Amino acid sequence: MDNIFANLFRFKRYSLQTKVVLITTLFLIVVPAIYFFFCEYGNLNMPERIISSFFQSVTTRTAGFNSQDLSQMNESGVAVMIILMLIGGSPGSTAGGMKTVTFAVVFLAAITVFSRRKDVQAFKRRIGDDIVRNAGAVLFMYLSLAFI
Repeated sequence: MDNIFANLFRFKRYSLQTKVVLITTLFLIVVPAIYFFFCEYGNLNMPERIISSFFQSVTTRTAGFNSQDLSQMNESGVAVMIILMLIGGSPGSTAGGMKTVTFAVVFLAAITVFSRRKDVQAFKRRIGDDIVRNAGAVLFMYLSLAFI
């Protein structure tokens, strides 16, 4: 928050972590909300459908509240919610999960492998191999615990 207040709306001046947190959080709100809107809440009127989709997208990573009957959700909707719960909130928050930055590093590492580049990068800055290894280890631990 200090970084955002110090630089206001000058995104280029934000630290790498602030940029990653903001972009990842936006992605983890919008993409699941679109899924919930089209696949889960078709029986609601439009304003309620929009609000419920965004609420469910945010609350699964933070508080765990629900505004709709979860027993009425499809299995794929429940799977999306479980993935969001495993990811959790951003560093410094009280939300559980592996944290959004860890998810972003693993995601960027996968993109790096698929695009056959040598270094993991975000916003034209290299992410160290030790950080990528730690993120992979945390992901492995969370997936292992989830499957057990």
